[in-house]
Amino acid sequence: MTMIDDVLGAVYPSNGSLYELRDKNNDNDSRPISTDGVITADGWTIPRLVIVANRTMPGPTIIATKGQRLKVKVINKLRAETVAIHWHGITQKGTPYMDGVPFITQCPILPGNFFTYGFDLLESGTYFYHSHIAVQQADGLFGALIIQDTNEGRYSRFCAAGPGMES
Repeated sequence: MTMIDDVLGAVYPSNGSLYELRDKNNDNDSRPISTDGVITADGWTIPRLVIVANRTMPGPTIIATKGQRLKVKVINKLRAETVAIHWHGITQKGTPYMDGVPFITQCPILPGNFFTYGFDLLESGTYFYHSHIAVQQADGLFGALIIQDTNEGRYSRFCAAGPGMES
Protein backbone atom coordinates (compact mmCIF):
# COMPACT_ATOMS: atom_id res chain seq x y z
CA MET A 1 0.00 0.00 0.00
CA THR A 2 1.36 3.42 -0.92
CA MET A 3 0.83 6.24 1.56
CA ILE A 4 1.93 9.80 0.91
CA ASP A 5 1.58 12.78 3.25
CA ASP A 6 1.24 16.14 1.49
CA VAL A 7 4.07 17.66 3.57
CA LEU A 8 6.24 14.81 4.84
CA GLY A 9 6.21 12.58 1.75
CA ALA A 10 6.21 8.80 2.16
CA VAL A 11 4.84 7.42 5.44
CA TYR A 12 4.51 3.89 6.81
CA PRO A 13 2.09 2.14 9.18
CA SER A 14 3.20 0.42 12.38
CA ASN A 15 1.22 -0.71 15.45
CA GLY A 16 -1.92 1.17 14.40
CA SER A 17 -0.20 4.52 13.75
CA LEU A 18 1.45 6.26 10.81
CA TYR A 19 5.09 7.36 10.88
CA GLU A 20 7.25 9.57 8.72
CA LEU A 21 9.53 7.47 6.52
CA ARG A 22 12.94 8.90 7.44
CA ASP A 23 15.11 5.80 7.35
CA LYS A 24 13.32 2.58 6.48
CA ASN A 25 16.08 0.57 8.20
CA ASN A 26 15.85 2.45 11.50
CA ASP A 27 12.54 3.65 12.92
CA ASN A 28 13.85 4.56 16.39
CA ASP A 29 13.71 8.32 15.72
CA SER A 30 10.30 8.26 13.98
CA ARG A 31 7.29 9.86 15.64
CA PRO A 32 3.60 9.21 14.95
CA ILE A 33 1.98 11.65 12.53
CA SER A 34 -1.60 12.70 11.86
CA THR A 35 -3.53 10.90 9.14
CA ASP A 36 -4.75 14.24 7.76
CA GLY A 37 -3.22 14.78 4.34
CA VAL A 38 -2.30 11.12 3.81
CA ILE A 39 -3.42 9.43 0.60
CA THR A 40 -3.54 5.66 0.27
CA ALA A 41 -3.59 3.98 -3.13
CA ASP A 42 -4.08 0.24 -2.94
CA GLY A 43 -2.80 -2.25 -5.46
CA TRP A 44 0.88 -1.32 -5.54
CA THR A 45 3.55 -3.41 -3.91
CA ILE A 46 6.08 -0.58 -3.64
CA PRO A 47 5.60 3.03 -2.54
CA ARG A 48 4.95 5.41 -5.41
CA LEU A 49 3.79 8.96 -5.88
CA VAL A 50 0.21 9.79 -6.83
CA ILE A 51 -1.15 12.87 -8.58
CA VAL A 52 -4.52 14.08 -7.33
CA ALA A 53 -7.09 16.85 -7.65
CA ASN A 54 -8.07 18.75 -4.50
CA ARG A 55 -6.13 16.28 -2.34
CA THR A 56 -8.46 13.37 -3.17
CA MET A 57 -8.26 10.26 -5.30
CA PRO A 58 -10.41 10.04 -7.28
CA GLY A 59 -10.82 13.78 -7.69
CA PRO A 60 -13.99 15.52 -6.53
CA THR A 61 -17.23 14.60 -8.28
CA ILE A 62 -18.59 17.51 -10.28
CA ILE A 63 -22.40 17.61 -10.42
CA ALA A 64 -24.13 20.05 -12.76
CA THR A 65 -27.32 20.36 -14.80
CA LYS A 66 -27.80 20.08 -18.55
CA GLY A 67 -27.91 23.54 -20.11
CA GLN A 68 -25.54 25.10 -17.57
CA ARG A 69 -22.13 26.49 -18.42
CA LEU A 70 -19.45 24.65 -16.46
CA LYS A 71 -16.35 26.57 -15.36
CA VAL A 72 -13.47 24.75 -13.68
CA LYS A 73 -10.20 26.45 -12.74
CA VAL A 74 -7.27 24.03 -12.82
CA ILE A 75 -4.15 25.16 -10.94
CA ASN A 76 -1.05 23.10 -11.69
CA LYS A 77 0.82 22.67 -8.40
CA LEU A 78 3.15 19.99 -9.76
CA ARG A 79 6.81 20.98 -9.65
CA ALA A 80 7.97 19.65 -13.00
CA GLU A 81 5.01 18.29 -15.00
CA THR A 82 2.42 19.94 -17.19
CA VAL A 83 -1.30 19.17 -16.87
CA ALA A 84 -4.31 19.17 -19.19
CA ILE A 85 -7.78 17.92 -18.23
CA HIS A 86 -9.90 16.07 -20.79
CA TRP A 87 -13.66 15.92 -20.27
CA HIS A 88 -14.33 12.40 -21.54
CA GLY A 89 -17.47 12.12 -23.68
CA ILE A 90 -18.42 15.79 -23.45
CA THR A 91 -19.44 17.42 -26.73
CA GLN A 92 -17.37 20.57 -27.20
CA LYS A 93 -19.69 22.35 -29.64
CA GLY A 94 -18.22 25.80 -30.15
CA THR A 95 -15.47 25.22 -27.58
CA PRO A 96 -13.04 22.69 -29.09
CA TYR A 97 -10.16 24.45 -27.31
CA MET A 98 -11.65 23.29 -23.97
CA ASP A 99 -11.31 19.58 -24.78
CA GLY A 100 -8.08 19.20 -22.80
CA VAL A 101 -5.93 17.43 -25.37
CA PRO A 102 -2.44 18.94 -25.04
CA PHE A 103 -0.76 20.29 -28.17
CA ILE A 104 -3.93 19.64 -30.19
CA THR A 105 -6.77 21.59 -28.57
CA GLN A 106 -4.78 23.53 -25.97
CA CYS A 107 -1.31 24.18 -24.65
CA PRO A 108 -0.67 22.16 -21.48
CA ILE A 109 -0.82 24.02 -18.18
CA LEU A 110 2.73 24.69 -17.05
CA PRO A 111 3.84 24.17 -13.43
CA GLY A 112 2.72 27.08 -11.26
CA ASN A 113 0.13 28.26 -13.81
CA PHE A 114 -3.63 27.82 -14.19
CA PHE A 115 -6.26 27.47 -16.89
CA THR A 116 -10.02 27.92 -16.58
CA TYR A 117 -12.08 25.48 -18.60
CA GLY A 118 -15.53 26.73 -19.59
CA PHE A 119 -18.10 25.02 -21.78
CA ASP A 120 -21.84 24.43 -22.11
CA LEU A 121 -23.28 21.14 -20.89
CA LEU A 122 -25.35 19.97 -23.85
CA GLU A 123 -26.14 16.38 -22.80
CA SER A 124 -27.04 14.74 -19.51
CA GLY A 125 -25.28 11.62 -18.30
CA THR A 126 -22.40 10.30 -16.25
CA TYR A 127 -18.93 11.11 -17.57
CA PHE A 128 -15.44 11.46 -16.17
CA TYR A 129 -12.55 13.87 -16.40
CA HIS A 130 -8.91 12.88 -16.41
CA SER A 131 -5.46 14.18 -17.15
CA HIS A 132 -4.38 13.80 -20.74
CA ILE A 133 -0.65 14.04 -19.95
CA ALA A 134 1.41 10.81 -20.01
CA VAL A 135 0.22 8.45 -17.25
CA GLN A 136 -1.21 11.03 -14.85
CA GLN A 137 -4.66 9.43 -15.14
CA ALA A 138 -3.23 6.11 -13.92
CA ASP A 139 -1.41 8.04 -11.18
CA GLY A 140 -4.74 9.27 -9.77
CA LEU A 141 -5.73 12.45 -11.63
CA PHE A 142 -9.33 11.63 -12.58
CA GLY A 143 -12.86 12.10 -11.29
CA ALA A 144 -16.58 11.86 -12.10
CA LEU A 145 -18.68 14.44 -13.95
CA ILE A 146 -22.44 13.98 -13.53
CA ILE A 147 -24.75 16.09 -15.68
CA GLN A 148 -28.36 15.84 -14.53
CA ASP A 149 -31.26 16.36 -16.94
CA THR A 150 -33.19 19.59 -16.38
CA ASN A 151 -36.64 17.94 -16.22
CA GLU A 152 -35.62 14.87 -14.27
CA GLY A 153 -36.33 14.49 -10.59
CA ARG A 154 -33.35 13.72 -8.43
CA TYR A 155 -34.25 10.04 -8.03
CA SER A 156 -36.71 9.46 -10.87
CA ARG A 157 -34.28 7.38 -12.89
CA PHE A 158 -33.85 4.96 -9.99
CA CYS A 159 -37.48 4.89 -8.80
CA ALA A 160 -39.28 4.25 -12.08
CA ALA A 161 -41.69 1.32 -11.89
CA GLY A 162 -40.69 -1.77 -13.83
CA PRO A 163 -42.97 -4.25 -15.63
CA GLY A 164 -45.74 -5.51 -13.35
CA MET A 165 -45.03 -2.83 -10.72
CA GLU A 166 -47.10 0.18 -9.75
CA SER A 167 -45.52 3.60 -9.60
